Amino acid sequence: MMTYVLAAAALYFLYRLWPRESTTAAIAKPSRQVEQIYGCAGVFDRATGKDCVMLDIDGVLHPGFSGSFEFAPAFESLMRQWPHVDIVLSSDWRLGGDLDYLRSYFADDIAQRIVGGTYVEEGGSRHNEIVRTCSSHGITRWIALDDTADLFPPECDYLVLLDRHRGLSGSGYEAAAKAFVEAFGPPQRGERYIPSV
Repeated sequence: MMTYVLAAAALYFLYRLWPRESTTAAIAKPSRQVEQIYGCAGVFDRATGKDCVMLDIDGVLHPGFSGSFEFAPAFESLMRQWPHVDIVLSSDWRLGGDLDYLRSYFADDIAQRIVGGTYVEEGGSRHNEIVRTCSSHGITRWIALDDTADLFPPECDYLVLLDRHRGLSGSGYEAAAKAFVEAFGPPQRGERYIPSV
């Protein structure tokens, strides 16, 4: 499974490095406005609500690139407390798998709330891809759970920056829960995950 994701990511990065200029006049250079679709990037299989969490996977749901999903129970607990919030995948994992494949990593009640993946923009930052996705799908309130500050503008109000090795464990979980309250209001259900320190 991890080999599949790494291969897809490698192909994506090779594509981004490949020369774009056409060698013949008959082949037009692609416009920056043309949607690029890889895996489930830019694909939504249903309408989304106004509130969404933009989810990175590596460094959020597991340490680094381990693929263990050991912090998935913490994320699922957060999502169960805010049942009106949908999930949009902003992770590079969206480039290598379709929605059904990526949903298979989550509990059924959480998997059904994954509505799509953010668009991919040539030369765009993750923040710009999220903003474009929100604008295109009417998302008005969102937070991003991510471990890479460089993909967002400095002091981005919507970013919950997590430690790449600790993800949603311990203080990462607490920071995410606080951001959920600030963005989406108080929890609507009482389930509480007790994170490991």
